[in-house]
Amino acid sequence: MHGYAETWLSNGPLGFCLEKPLDENPDFSQNPDDSYLAQLLYLLLADSSEDSNLCCAALNSLRRLLAMAATPGQTITIKTLTYSWPVQVPQKYITLISERKPKALIVLAHYCVMLKMLDSFWFMEGCAARILEQCRQNLESQWHRYIEWPLSVVGIYDGAI
Repeated sequence: MHGYAETWLSNGPLGFCLEKPLDENPDFSQNPDDSYLAQLLYLLLADSSEDSNLCCAALNSLRRLLAMAATPGQTITIKTLTYSWPVQVPQKYITLISERKPKALIVLAHYCVMLKMLDSFWFMEGCAARILEQCRQNLESQWHRYIEWPLSVVGIYDGAI
């Protein structure tokens, strides 16, 4: 949690409800699968456009959260980490998703790996698969190779959810 209200909330009557991570800036290598995410940087940094920079920011936020989730002794739940990603990414990145920009959809597809970790909650079951399948449908086939890893982790093969 960041921002002007952090101290106020932490010291308030519901401060005990707030989860605080063991380390807010873990080494990305804590996540054994970070290499799949790091490979995307080459695609995203192929140009220095604002769109690419926004997608990089979203990707690095995801990498940080996944590294936090993999950190031994973590004090914040995977559910809280997963829910925090959409509010951490730049608002303009969300706009890129709504415009179905390929690089933004590829990063979103990788977020589905994190969403898949919440499948044990009845209200999240299948959410990762549905979002990932929508990403795949919105991407032209030349982009599909960039989402092979999330597709395999979530368990989507040959168009089957």
